[in-house]
Amino acid sequence: MKIAIVCNGQLGSAIRSVLLRQKNRFHIGLDITWFDDTQVGQTLSQGALPFANYTPQEIAENHDYIVTNCEFPTTHAIANALPDQNCLITVNRTDMFHGTGKNIVDGVGVFSGLMDMMSAVMMSEFSTVDRLDYYVGMNPNMWDGKTAIAPNIDPQLYKDIVNSGKDYFSEVSLRSRNYVSEAISHALYLPYHPHDYSLNWLYLSKSYRDIVRSAKKLYNHQDSYLDIFCNINGTKFGQSQCDIYYTRVPATQGASAWHYAEACCVGSWIWQLATHQIEKKEWHPKDADWKLFTDNIFGKRFQAAPIAA
Repeated sequence: MKIAIVCNGQLGSAIRSVLLRQKNRFHIGLDITWFDDTQVGQTLSQGALPFANYTPQEIAENHDYIVTNCEFPTTHAIANALPDQNCLITVNRTDMFHGTGKNIVDGVGVFSGLMDMMSAVMMSEFSTVDRLDYYVGMNPNMWDGKTAIAPNIDPQLYKDIVNSGKDYFSEVSLRSRNYVSEAISHALYLPYHPHDYSLNWLYLSKSYRDIVRSAKKLYNHQDSYLDIFCNINGTKFGQSQCDIYYTRVPATQGASAWHYAEACCVGSWIWQLATHQIEKKEWHPKDADWKLFTDNIFGKRFQAAPIAA
C-alpha cells in the first residue's frame, strides 16, 4: 500500500512517524513517501523528497492514499488528478470537494474533524442539544511562568486564532480546576455545526494567557499535552442535563501534542479505509462513526467520556 504525505515541516514528520511505528499492525506492507518543500538551511526536512520535483498528477496516480496539508492550488490539482480507486485525505478543513464523487476525506484535524466526531458521540446520548461549548488548550507539564507555550500548528492558522481572540477573557471550571478561557471566532473552523456553540481557547491562568498572546509565535514543546473539553447542555434520559466530556492527548513520538493528535486523526482514517471498515467515498469527518474512529490503534487516544465538573 503506497502512501504519499504532501506536507511541510513538523506535521509531515509526525504523520510519517505515527504511520511507520504502527506499520506491522497492517496486513499489507506500507510504502510511505514524504514530499516536503521546507528549506532548512540548504537541506530539506530529513528523509523527505522535494515536492517541486514531482507533479500533482504523478503523486495522485502513483499512491493509494495521499495526505495533504498544503496550498489550495496543490491540493486541488491532486484532487483533479485522483484516479477512481485512490483516496485523498486533507488535513484541516478545506470544504472544497463536496459533490465531487471522488474518494476524498475532506477536513481531518483537531478543530475541523476531531471535535465534530466528539460531538457525534455526545449527541447520540442526548435526545435534544441546546448548546455546545468547546475548550481547547495546549498546556505544559511544567511551566516556568515565563516561556510562552503555544500550539505548534500552521503559522497562519495560529495568527488567525490569536487575532480573533477577544480583548476579554473569562474564568471557567473544568475537571475540578479553574482555567481562563477566551472565545475564538469560529467561522473558519466549524462552519457546518448544526447547534448553537462556542469555540474557546483554554489557558492555565491569566498571566499564561497574556504571555502566549503577546508572544504571537510558535513553540514546539514535546513536554506538553493537548486538552479538549466540551460542555454540552440538553435533554438526556428525559431530563435537562449538563455534561462535560474530556480527552487529553500527550506529546508523543517526538511530536508536539497538537501534531501528534492530527497525525493520529490521519492514521485512524487510513486504518478504517485500508481494513475495509468503511467504504471509499466522499467523506466529511462529521459523518464518521465515532466508535470505529476510536476503536483502533490510532484513534483510541481520542476516546472521550463525561467527567465531573
